[in-house]
Amino acid sequence: MRKCWLAALLVVCLCFAGQALAADNDIMIFIDGQRLATDVAPEIVNGVTFVPVRVVSEELGADVLWDNNTAIITNFTSNPLVRQQTFSNGATAVWTEGTIGLTPGKKTAVIGYNGQIHGATPASEAFDDEDKIELLAAPYLKNGSVMVPLRLISERMGCRVAYAGSRIDIARPAIFLLDEKEINYMHIIGGGKDNDVRQKDIVGLCVELIEKARREEISQPKNVATLGYQGYLYQFKNFDDELVAAWQFYVPAVEAAETYGWSAMYLYDSLNDKWYTADSAVYEEYFYENVLEPALNSVGIKLP
Repeated sequence: MRKCWLAALLVVCLCFAGQALAADNDIMIFIDGQRLATDVAPEIVNGVTFVPVRVVSEELGADVLWDNNTAIITNFTSNPLVRQQTFSNGATAVWTEGTIGLTPGKKTAVIGYNGQIHGATPASEAFDDEDKIELLAAPYLKNGSVMVPLRLISERMGCRVAYAGSRIDIARPAIFLLDEKEINYMHIIGGGKDNDVRQKDIVGLCVELIEKARREEISQPKNVATLGYQGYLYQFKNFDDELVAAWQFYVPAVEAAETYGWSAMYLYDSLNDKWYTADSAVYEEYFYENVLEPALNSVGIKLP
């Protein structure tokens, strides 16, 4: 009886272990909406998600060098100004570009700063050009790859990390501007669906569409109550998930029955309650000449 009980307990333990391993193996990493393929599967250690350093770092635009068994992540330029050091004689050091040093087996990450010295520094005073960060779990080797904490390296490179079950989304810093507002991603409402779109190529096309199609500002159209066609509502959001712009195209009802070739078209700034005329030829180019529509279709968004 005792042997049967032990055997049953072993089976239960193995099942839980298998589930834990499967959960780690099922972790999916997306960078700006595109799934990242890694040669070594991400996994969780002490509540920390670990990923292969080279694949993730290089995908985020950094380089990985090796120095005395330490992986040095460098050449990432998205970090803001992080430190200014002033010496007793008035000389200053401004640190602007960081490196991340991670060594397998060591629970300390070394954050280094390179910078510019202004003035002669006293020989008796040390440069404050690095920080040390204690990690919850040390980097380690797995199948020839160095596994490092995902959140640490992503956020040090200016990215945003969001977790939803087994899915991890990394968003690079905004690279688009619309009316001098930084755009990181957008939310599209239309066609019976609401969709977050983080693919940079698609977001960029939508920003271009608004910029190219918008013409002069006008008062609210007299026939606004009978506008027959409403395009997508493009809600543009920044790095902090704040809504910074929202635009929608309209066509008068009398012309909405036509697939294209509209003589009148409007663009509505719903965030600021302003109306503009719109260039229908630009709209037609993006939606009927295989520019934007196929890209939206690829993420499940159809014309409203």
